[in-house]
Amino acid sequence: HDLSFAELVSPTHYLTGAEQKDHFASLGLGDKHLALGLVLGVDGKKMKSTVKKDGDEFNMLSAQELLDEVIADLDDTDQPEKLAWNILAWQFNSSQVSQNTKCNVHLWAKSESPGLYITYTHAKINKALGGDSGDKSAVTSEYAALLGLAHQYSFYFNKAQENMQPSFLAHFAFSLAKALSSWYNKEKINGGTPGFVYAIAEANRILKKSMENIGMHVLTSV
Repeated sequence: HDLSFAELVSPTHYLTGAEQKDHFASLGLGDKHLALGLVLGVDGKKMKSTVKKDGDEFNMLSAQELLDEVIADLDDTDQPEKLAWNILAWQFNSSQVSQNTKCNVHLWAKSESPGLYITYTHAKINKALGGDSGDKSAVTSEYAALLGLAHQYSFYFNKAQENMQPSFLAHFAFSLAKALSSWYNKEKINGGTPGFVYAIAEANRILKKSMENIGMHVLTSV
């Protein structure tokens, strides 16, 4: 079947579980095969749930089941589905394609987890800016440090594309969010120094772009 499919369709890549790595290698398609890691439970074993179809049983874990688990573990919030989605989007995109992901919903739902941290950081800075974009010409060498980090976006975006590994961009987004959070407390933002405001606004714009590219919801309030 796979050989016929290769001849008729000529796919550029095959995305399957890592357990099929040897199979595609034996067919001479190993260079096109991207072996995906497994989702593991806290016990280190493959997560699964049993569903029935036409009398047969299949072991699988649906995305909805996992999303529901994250929502149930979140603190009260007006947008639980979107926040839970952001948690999962970051967690799975931050892993190398072939790397197994150990699922720990309780840990992921904490406020300091990357998916939530990035979401909260963008929202609070967006609120603090209040539409102010500052003045690019007023940027000093001190503020240029934040801009320098933010403008590494293109490097990590291209690296993610070339290697088919969104993890490069996911980790960049987390690093940028941490930098923004640190700068957030340094000076007044709303009505603050024009150069500082510009650096904050530009970095937050790029954070938003990074979030969108790894499938996260961009929320203006949380």
